[in-house]
Amino acid sequence: MENDYIFRLEDVYYSFNKGNPILKGINLTVRKGDKIALLGSNGTGKSTLLKILDGLIFPEQGNFIAFGEHITEKKMMDEKFACFFRQKVGFVFQDSDIQLFCSTVWEEVAFGPVQLHSDEEWIKRRVDNTLKVLGLYDLRDRPPYTLSGGEKKKVAIASVLVMDPDVLLFDEPTNELDPKTKYWLIDVINKLNKEGKTIIISTHHLEMVPLIAENIVILTEDHELITVGDLHKMIGNMDTLLEKRSMADPLTGVYNRRYLEICIDFIKGYFKYVLMVDIDHFKNINDTYGHDIGDLVLKETAKICAKTIRSSDRIIRFGGEEFLIFLATEDDDVAYTVAERIRKNIEEMEIRLSDDKTIKLTISVGCTKILPNEKNLDFAIKRADEKLYKAKNTGRNKVIFEYVN
Repeated sequence: MENDYIFRLEDVYYSFNKGNPILKGINLTVRKGDKIALLGSNGTGKSTLLKILDGLIFPEQGNFIAFGEHITEKKMMDEKFACFFRQKVGFVFQDSDIQLFCSTVWEEVAFGPVQLHSDEEWIKRRVDNTLKVLGLYDLRDRPPYTLSGGEKKKVAIASVLVMDPDVLLFDEPTNELDPKTKYWLIDVINKLNKEGKTIIISTHHLEMVPLIAENIVILTEDHELITVGDLHKMIGNMDTLLEKRSMADPLTGVYNRRYLEICIDFIKGYFKYVLMVDIDHFKNINDTYGHDIGDLVLKETAKICAKTIRSSDRIIRFGGEEFLIFLATEDDDVAYTVAERIRKNIEEMEIRLSDDKTIKLTISVGCTKILPNEKNLDFAIKRADEKLYKAKNTGRNKVIFEYVN
């Protein structure tokens, strides 16, 4: 539908003090439930664009439409509309210290609802619940300036979530966070999006994008928006994303082993299970039908695997007909269910060669847990590989799952 958007920017320009434009001719539509990464190097206008979306600054030229209304400085001076807008849109700043100014954590989180003159009992319940959900309740009486960087980021997020906004804007949210807090934040962002929140995140950390976004927007050094698109559809055109395609497999469009090497710390810190997937009797397919059909089989297998897993999971072509799949779930049963669903979906797939000829495939899968005390990811991959070969040696077309304490 033409009018199902939350935000729309139409030919927007913005400059500081009438100088050179920091944003030039920006056109962008954001719909309910979108999860967008705003990419670009420092100084390309990412923060400026977020501030426009938050109604903090206003286009010098062009239109900004939000919730069906043209957003202007005059419009935001309307107290009733401003109250409505502030409840709908939350902004987590890059520097948490800018956002935190109250005497205690509890007062910080309560600040927004208090400004909206909400009922005192409702405020208390809402603030206490938000602090508990984010693991901050024990810090409620602490002054924000005494907190660590990760704790400050959590308080800043709590001060936004307490308002229950429909749209959440994050400006470089993972900057200067320790790995544990980064992965916590990734989980929070993905859970909020699953609850129906619209998420827009600015970042220049390309390795984070597959973990936090499904769509991407790119701002160039010329301050122009050059790309809006679905992340998975754009994997095959990685020139603008990941080192001139160096982390994408050119045949299947999924990641290759270089992604594994470059993003090893993120993989070890974020993912909990690894699956090793192998196409059964792939050599026979190549020998019987030729390498073109073999390539088609690889592409269709990768496509089914990618569609079956969650957007927060990762698939890598490990070599030949083998794929690694990393799952973020912490539950054994969920990991096994995903592996079995992949196997079943491949088994049910038919690849049509001609009007009267099709190929049916099966796969074997080995799955194991990535242990937190393992310094080398190769140990988990080796265990998954051992389970894969057990599956192949005991009849193929099955999942062998290693339960590890």
